[in-house]
Amino acid sequence: MNFISIDFETPNSKNNSICSLGFVIVENNEITFCKNYLIDPEAPFSSYNTKIHGITRETVERCPTFPKVWDEIKRYFNHYPVVAHNASFEKSVLEKTARNYDIKLPIITYY
Repeated sequence: MNFISIDFETPNSKNNSICSLGFVIVENNEITFCKNYLIDPEAPFSSYNTKIHGITRETVERCPTFPKVWDEIKRYFNHYPVVAHNASFEKSVLEKTARNYDIKLPIITYY
């Protein structure tokens, strides 16, 4: 079985920006890649969200923005379905964030 798994953290309740991405690639039932990306969301942080995940503006101030991270991972979304604990949330955040940066997403299957 081949798939990718994603988990986003957002800086605020708008859910249209990302401050962290957990990204895993599973190929032939084996984890072949696993990375956590800290991302500068270019958006304000709420204290509520920071209390949940512990990520602050200072944590990500020198981190890449989403378009740079997307350039690194986008090819996997063309080949593998996405498996996520809360797929509707992850899908919504990815779509809203992509819209913010005028990024055209491929058709993605979510489970």
